Amino acid sequence: MIQRPQTLLLALIVFLMVAALFLPNWEKISSDHKTSAVQTAFSLKLTYQSEVPERVDTRNRIYVAGMLILVAGLAGYSISQFSKRMNQLKIGFAITLSITLTLVAIMLGGKEGAGFFEIASEGKYGYGFYCLFVALFANMISNRLIRRDEHLVRSMDRIR
Repeated sequence: MIQRPQTLLLALIVFLMVAALFLPNWEKISSDHKTSAVQTAFSLKLTYQSEVPERVDTRNRIYVAGMLILVAGLAGYSISQFSKRMNQLKIGFAITLSITLTLVAIMLGGKEGAGFFEIASEGKYGYGFYCLFVALFANMISNRLIRRDEHLVRSMDRIR
């Protein structure tokens, strides 16, 4: 049912997870602009421009992409379970847990990337990282709305 607000919020979660797949999650540039590190959902790229030819070291981050795809799939599946609100609540808990684990994985990847050069500066988080916080908030609101619908249906069953 598209008109339900929780369905729209779950669709927003799917959109944000797809966006987080392609937006940078974390980046750091050295003070002399010769070394940089950029983390996306698929890789952590360290670029050393001080050497002739420019050297790029890539570290795999495919598990972050897998977790983002998992969250998008769970949110899509939760949309299809609109008549089974208890299942939606269980899936909502799984989405919350998956997003939290993804945030932790991105933060740990950023710590690893920050340690390669200029340890004093940490770097900054990108739009992909903040998409996860918006998705976490949207999931929290959709779970609350699903719980409210379940409570309303239960109260109407008592009246009959």
